[in-house]
Amino acid sequence: MDNKRKTRIIIYVFALTALTAAASFFVGSFPLAFKNFAAWVFGNYQMSGSEKFILFDVRFPRIVMALITGAVLAGGGVSMQAVFKNPLVSPFVIGISSGAGLGAAIAIVYFNSSPVIIESLAFLFALAAVFTAYVLSGDGGDTTLLLLFGIVISSLAQSMIGLMQYFADADHELPALTFWMLGGLDSTTFASLVYAAPAGLLCLAALMSMTYKMNVLALGDTEAASLGIDVKRVKNIIILLSALMVAACTSKTGVIGWIGLTTPHISRIILGADNRFVFPLAALLGAFFLLLSDDIVRFCGAGEIPVGIITSAIGAPVFGFILLKYKKTGWS
Repeated sequence: MDNKRKTRIIIYVFALTALTAAASFFVGSFPLAFKNFAAWVFGNYQMSGSEKFILFDVRFPRIVMALITGAVLAGGGVSMQAVFKNPLVSPFVIGISSGAGLGAAIAIVYFNSSPVIIESLAFLFALAAVFTAYVLSGDGGDTTLLLLFGIVISSLAQSMIGLMQYFADADHELPALTFWMLGGLDSTTFASLVYAAPAGLLCLAALMSMTYKMNVLALGDTEAASLGIDVKRVKNIIILLSALMVAACTSKTGVIGWIGLTTPHISRIILGADNRFVFPLAALLGAFFLLLSDDIVRFCGAGEIPVGIITSAIGAPVFGFILLKYKKTGWS
């Protein structure tokens, strides 16, 4: 497939995602008619205060958060798989999700479920988990050790979360912690976007500019060094940017799985191995996937299912089909 065709595919997916985002404004338990919105745009309809609140204060930030979080998780998956040269790696592999979960658990159990404290501690603990794994692995010099220490940190954090769930108040704290761990966008506000949106978009842009170096890293560390790449520095920057943007979004939404694992592989099946094209397509697919999953959640009614359940229910079978596709040919 030539580069022009790859670019056209990316444009098509961008258009599909944009159309889905537009349609998402009219999905939910509160009825909003598109014809009324169109009439309001042209000055022929006066929206009520409730309609404006639902449209602009509830659904708009939620849609933006879904788009950014999906893109961040998918972009982080492409980046991490490039660094670790491992098709089973996702952004959460080095302790981000478990660290964020532990921070949220502490906030919910000991700080009365304050949203600000939950988000702050989730973000700080997510970065602390990554930093701990990074230091223990020898400042990221050995990516295999970093991966293994990430698993160790994740297991320790999960055990602490389990302990806190055991002692949490069953009427208030335990349900709040359980729902946070399942992931959701239902509590998203404009305040949620203040830090997550800039961090996510800036890190995505920075990683996009490094996709050529990701391609070079795929050749092997020795070959990359011979081509003038400072291998350790580039890997550290990619890991730092990925951890920062994923932690920023996860602290707001909770743990939303499978997007960072499945969308990179779908992108490679469609476009091949060139990360210059795989990265933007995966980011768009991730945004589309999470937005569509959230639309399903909102379409089901007022009692919302956590969106992480939907992404897992869709993502797991999709990844199973990917495994079957590569069962004979391998991941190369």
